[in-house]
Amino acid sequence: MGNHEFNAICFHKPHVESGGFFRNHSYTEISQHLETLKQFQHYPNEWETFLQWFETLPMWFENDDFRVVHAYWDDAYIQFLDQCDKTMSADFLKKATDKKTKTKEYLAVEAILKGIEEDLPDGRSFSDKDGNIRKECRVKWWALPENRKTMNDYLLECPEEIKSHELSDGVKNKFTYTVNKPVLFGHYWLKGIPTVENERAICLDYSIAKGGKLLAYSIDSKKLTYT
Repeated sequence: MGNHEFNAICFHKPHVESGGFFRNHSYTEISQHLETLKQFQHYPNEWETFLQWFETLPMWFENDDFRVVHAYWDDAYIQFLDQCDKTMSADFLKKATDKKTKTKEYLAVEAILKGIEEDLPDGRSFSDKDGNIRKECRVKWWALPENRKTMNDYLLECPEEIKSHELSDGVKNKFTYTVNKPVLFGHYWLKGIPTVENERAICLDYSIAKGGKLLAYSIDSKKLTYT
């Protein structure tokens, strides 16, 4: 499951207590969901089938050889969610969408489906691809500590004025993936020529929906091979 599937579930699932839905129906949320709504406008039964299927998707996958997650692998959050009711029940969705209280369910789902974020220094902000003003940037958690020299090495969509700022040793080793078992993920709309910076953490999302590259990895003898 990715953040878009989770958001779609929450967009359509009624929140009985509030009389609304688990995801707001404001301009921002509707615009993010609009293309999907347009494509299914004449197929309501099929869309309901898809929504039911979304609810069955796992938030992560792991076997003896590799791991798969949409945005960020965090052992503690995944162990916590593994003990939760993951059937997209009203109780779980209430906790997982509680941005105000920031329940552990909310923090865990935000991290593994949307990625880890860091506040920008000195109150800085930037406009994201959807035109929303943000004061946080997603962390390049897959980057190797030894390759992290500047803020641009650490943050995705890093504002131009701080790209060259040097990182402290503490930040260089923050939010890194050093487990031997490889993890495959997507979400980040990377650009350019696909590269493998960290053989343990490999992004497969190179913006195919916007003219980028379609990536796949074959798994053979516990090794990942670029195809």
